[in-house]
Amino acid sequence: MTSARLAHKVEGTFIDRMTPGARLSGYVHSRMNEWRMGEQSRRMQTCLRRVLNELVDEALLTLKDPKLEVMLLPEADFSVWAYFPIHGNRLIARRLRPKPQTRVLLVLSTAAFGKEPVEMLEDGLRDHFGHVLLYLRSPKARNECADAQREWRSSRSFPFGKNRAGRQRRELSE
Repeated sequence: MTSARLAHKVEGTFIDRMTPGARLSGYVHSRMNEWRMGEQSRRMQTCLRRVLNELVDEALLTLKDPKLEVMLLPEADFSVWAYFPIHGNRLIARRLRPKPQTRVLLVLSTAAFGKEPVEMLEDGLRDHFGHVLLYLRSPKARNECADAQREWRSSRSFPFGKNRAGRQRRELSE
């Protein structure tokens, strides 16, 4: 059996390497289950699934880091916001009480996912996942918006500007 046909284990499930979409979907499904997305609106699930499906396997595995906590709030100041570093003295940590091991807190407002335009929500997810990935991979690195955007672009599974189906996507403004 050639290496291209070897099956490998993805978080407890054997996936054939010849089906990268299935492999990626397994990682996406795992992240969404960990973050309790099945309990959320179909719109929120769809936005998150679309954005996560843009990522390479390595980025999806990075999002499994126990230092990342995804918190869903009925109302929040922003539709999507990444807080880092998280420690006990930060006001947001005292207010939301994340797990002790949390160093990056990604807050999603369930109410905003019912109101805001989908394109805006997906762009917000891309931006904040870029910040999260950059912090998890290199906590001491500069993490400005331009840095997060570069991290997002380098974590994508297909050329920037196209989605998995090959259709043109609009670029995030810098």
